[in-house]
Amino acid sequence: NARPDAALVDLNLGEGPDLTVAQALRGRNVPFLFVTGYGASAIPETFADIPRIEKPAISGRVVQLLRRMLDG
Repeated sequence: NARPDAALVDLNLGEGPDLTVAQALRGRNVPFLFVTGYGASAIPETFADIPRIEKPAISGRVVQLLRRMLDG
C-alpha cells in the first residue's frame, strides 16, 4: 500500500506490451520512466511525456533520470 517515490516500468511484463503498471503509477501521481526494448511507437500518445530508455539501458542514464524525477 506504500506509494513509491519513483519507478522504472518495463512494458513487457508477460505477453507483449502492458501498460497496467504505468496507468496505476500515473493514477497515484508516481513519477516513472519506461525502460524497454520496444520502440517509441509501442507507447501510446497518452504517455508521450514519460521518459523512455531503450534496453540495454546504461545504468548511469537511468540514475540521472531518476534523480531528475525525484528532485522535481
